[in-house]
Amino acid sequence: MGQDYLAAHERLGDGIFEDDAEDNVRTIWWKLVHGVLGFGLEDTMRLEHSFIESIARPPPDLPLDWDPQTYTAHRLQFPFSKTSALSCRSPLHSDPRLMRFNAPLYISTDSNDPHNDPRLHPILSTFPCVFFLSDFPERLAPLDPLHSSLDGLALNPFLEPLLDALVVARSSWVVGTEGSTFSRFVEDVLWRLHHGYEIVSKG
Repeated sequence: MGQDYLAAHERLGDGIFEDDAEDNVRTIWWKLVHGVLGFGLEDTMRLEHSFIESIARPPPDLPLDWDPQTYTAHRLQFPFSKTSALSCRSPLHSDPRLMRFNAPLYISTDSNDPHNDPRLHPILSTFPCVFFLSDFPERLAPLDPLHSSLDGLALNPFLEPLLDALVVARSSWVVGTEGSTFSRFVEDVLWRLHHGYEIVSKG
């Protein structure tokens, strides 16, 4: 994906996260577009109406608890018109006003089929260069032969989430699902450690 990419963790598959999947995806979309890419409130509402919604809705309550000034050094440089050698799933935006969306976006998710999951449509319809862990089978292959020396249990199911988290943590920006301990760990610990910030401690 290159050195500069955005990342998000979208938990969809169980309990309250499954029930609130639509709202959580919308909140993450707003975090990315309004909070990270820096589109103004009215522009973000217009873009949501254009890309996703047939009926305009009020903005969601955004729990943007990061300080943008702290992370200025990690913002991508725009316009961003070229990605890495990886193929994007959709054509890049050519409109100069939309070229920020061409930045690679890595999504960590528990969806079983993220490329075709309708709940992820808002993000997939906006960002042409979205990648998931499953897009890199050659990187995952070395994990397949690994088994526990104690009971022979395959270690792949335990190691893939760790690898997923490390990829997210190396991004220029990361946004997560509210209430997810995985999101909180990546945002407040792994991402900050990778970029040289102190760990955030929250009660």
